Amino acid sequence: MRTILEIALVLLLGAFVTHSDAGLPPYTRILPEGAPQLAWLNSVPNTLQGKVVSVQTQPFTEAIELHTLSKPQNTWEAQIVIPTVAPVHKGDALLGIFYARSLSEHEARTEFVFERAGDPYTKSAEFEVNCGAKWQKFYVPFQAAEDYAPGEAHVCFRLGYAPQTILIGGIELRDYGSKVSVDELPTTPIHYDGEEPDAAWRKEAEARIRRIRMAPITIEVLDSAGKPISDAHVHVAMLRHAFPFGSAVNAVDLLGNTPDDEKYRQTILKLFNRATIENQLKWQWWAFDRQTGPRAVQWLNEHHISVRGHNLVWPSWRYMPDSVTALQNNPSALAQAIDDHIRDELGALKGQCLEWDVVNEPVDNHEVYDALGGLDAVVHWYQLAHEVDPTTRLFVNEYNILEVGGTDINHQNRYAEIIQYLLDHHAPLQGIGVQCHFNSSLTPPTLILQILDRFAKFGLPIEVTELDINVPNPQSQAQYMRDFLIAAFSHPAVSGIVMWGFWAGAHWIPQAALFSRDWHLRPVGEAWEEMVFHRWWTDEQLQTNAQGLCTVRGFLGDYTVTVTANGKVQTTQFTLDKPGARVTIRLR
Repeated sequence: MRTILEIALVLLLGAFVTHSDAGLPPYTRILPEGAPQLAWLNSVPNTLQGKVVSVQTQPFTEAIELHTLSKPQNTWEAQIVIPTVAPVHKGDALLGIFYARSLSEHEARTEFVFERAGDPYTKSAEFEVNCGAKWQKFYVPFQAAEDYAPGEAHVCFRLGYAPQTILIGGIELRDYGSKVSVDELPTTPIHYDGEEPDAAWRKEAEARIRRIRMAPITIEVLDSAGKPISDAHVHVAMLRHAFPFGSAVNAVDLLGNTPDDEKYRQTILKLFNRATIENQLKWQWWAFDRQTGPRAVQWLNEHHISVRGHNLVWPSWRYMPDSVTALQNNPSALAQAIDDHIRDELGALKGQCLEWDVVNEPVDNHEVYDALGGLDAVVHWYQLAHEVDPTTRLFVNEYNILEVGGTDINHQNRYAEIIQYLLDHHAPLQGIGVQCHFNSSLTPPTLILQILDRFAKFGLPIEVTELDINVPNPQSQAQYMRDFLIAAFSHPAVSGIVMWGFWAGAHWIPQAALFSRDWHLRPVGEAWEEMVFHRWWTDEQLQTNAQGLCTVRGFLGDYTVTVTANGKVQTTQFTLDKPGARVTIRLR
């Protein structure tokens, strides 16, 4: 409920409560009313021009025409920024509405963003769109990530792309409060190349999956004298994937004692065989709490869920403990502090994490290793980590490699350069992480495969480390989950797929979670379960031939086989790996 002060601020600053259409309750306008303003332009020099123009035959009479003159290094270096004029509460259901059309000969692009108006620029919504020559209306439903007083958040339209001209008008941001679910708000379907049901890439990928992720199973049934038993009933049932399908987990929820915490644990055990500790092993957390993260790691190992350690060094001052940031002008002391941390944390968890992200996001976050003379410092961190724990696989981890429509070529190139440098200088790098935080600019599966081909040339396993799909339309979100999983699982270099959370109650972008806050399985969650536990799951009823044999192809993993013959029942377990398994059961 809004306070009297907040209501007064709303009235004073021009926002007002109004009634919406489509049967939804009243909402509060969060952005200023009136004509678009050139004061919204926010860009580095010589990148963006704008003007306000008249519009006819639309629900608004004026729009802002924006001309991108040249592509800056980052999309946010050419944008318009619209400050909020009303308070927003964490968890509120909001609906962004805008219209756009291209004045270029090609489609124009923009990205709707709602974020904190200052560091760390916490984002509640990122929605990238392409528009053609005709006006198109876009809906962006989302949930507020934080509380904001008026002016503490803003809406941005990113425009830092190749030269283009775009018209944007009818911009609204509606706050429906906490009484409406985001799922009840209207959405805009998202499309991508290769989504067609009969797309050729999908048939090729499914054929690769059958070839690289499956193997033959032969069951032989004998009697007590060693003679074949024909017509025996054989049930081959998969228990667990060999391929890692995992999620980031919040250690606090994992170890808690509320009903939600219990549901959280049971869901992890049901759906995942790998987990990443989301925050509690990061250096800033480790500096003040050395218990929560390790206890979570212990629980996961006890339940046979392999663990990814995340992360040892995130080389930006803002991700370092204050005591380390204070050393930025003292290179020798800084180097020693990082070495001490690697020895400390990796030593404390020696043998308990199958993998570690030694360095996280080195493309944009390079202040720390720059202060130490460059990438040679990173090489040293890997060498030291391998010395401390030679049993763990050492990864590097990066964003915007497969994301943003696959268009961030500069990011891809720099990541490849860093990986090559590490290998050339004998860093014991053993895996490549690609985060995969997707928003509405969905990368076509064929391009996903091309980018994976490029990084596979390094000869290292590639792991999807932080998958989420932040798309407001549930059907589009579910469809892309299916297609992304097919593409990634079909690539021989991909060694695991780990999501960045699964429950809206413990997710950095609640809209992207498989489960809603009340544990309702969303369509995107149904897609995950369909692929992992139905399409790629083996459960077969067979019958032996005259030689006592039956065969089937199965997905790699752990199995149980139950044989029923001559009034007897016998069960055994086995593991299916390449090139296959032959199991002999002698009924006694």
